[in-house]
Amino acid sequence: MQRDTIAPLPLTDIRAIHEDPEEPLTLKSFCIELGGLDQEFVTAFLQHAGPGSNSPFVESELRHLGGAAAQDTTETTAAGGREGALMLRLVVADKSQFPAAAERAAQLFAAAGTLAVPTTSVNFGGDMAVLSNFNAAWPAAIRERLARVRTDYDPHGVFPFGPAQAGPGEAAPGEA
Repeated sequence: MQRDTIAPLPLTDIRAIHEDPEEPLTLKSFCIELGGLDQEFVTAFLQHAGPGSNSPFVESELRHLGGAAAQDTTETTAAGGREGALMLRLVVADKSQFPAAAERAAQLFAAAGTLAVPTTSVNFGGDMAVLSNFNAAWPAAIRERLARVRTDYDPHGVFPFGPAQAGPGEAAPGEA
């Protein structure tokens, strides 16, 4: 079936771009960025998320990154997550499957080994109240600069974001 969907689109219809549902969904995603692929990782990916794997994921995606987005802008922007060549994103929709999905994602991420890069995009980093996710969203230099901006412009935490009471290099309660 072929459709022509090229046309001006009012902001109120933005969900139509990806045919997103009108009602919110309960989804949980797990993401890491990778510097590349090798056969060992591809085999692990197929074992954990491929056909016949009984995967809890409704989406298992290896997204190509790079181009202009890969340019090092550490000194000029607040954008992190630009180190990887690929992003591995796993999405689960069934709340009863969240624990199993978290375990399977952790196993697959461990299988990535040295292919994994230390940062990922804040847009795909998971719960930003978790210190490890928050810290992985930006290289240390950007995270420290953002903390200084937050201290200068929002000293009372009116616009909270990230782990409660955790500054750069500090652990949030319950995190090591």
